Amino acid sequence: MKLKTGLATGGFGLNFDDSIKLIADCGLDSFFTGTASSEELLKRKRAADRYGLIYSSLHAPFQRAADMWEKGKKGETAEAELHDCIELCSGIEVPILVVHPFIGFDKHSPSRTGKY
Repeated sequence: MKLKTGLATGGFGLNFDDSIKLIADCGLDSFFTGTASSEELLKRKRAADRYGLIYSSLHAPFQRAADMWEKGKKGETAEAELHDCIELCSGIEVPILVVHPFIGFDKHSPSRTGKY
């Protein structure tokens, strides 16, 4: 498998289409973004196709990352959000969804073996 080089979009002070063109013009192969509406993601996918780039991944929102481990409505809401993100990835054929299992260390303390 040939490795591809990519970059997160956003920033640069450019609109999305100009950012994608710049990534392509620099010789990079791919990019990733955060989630957005299905319409916005479809526009991003079309830009990827137009410039010959791979839309490599979406980054799930992380505001509810720790909530997915909670019982009740809080956990259900976080889980539903992740399911929605998976559907968005599938809908535009983006193969990877990046998900944080938690944010911060206030509830989790990593150890040498990765257990808490």
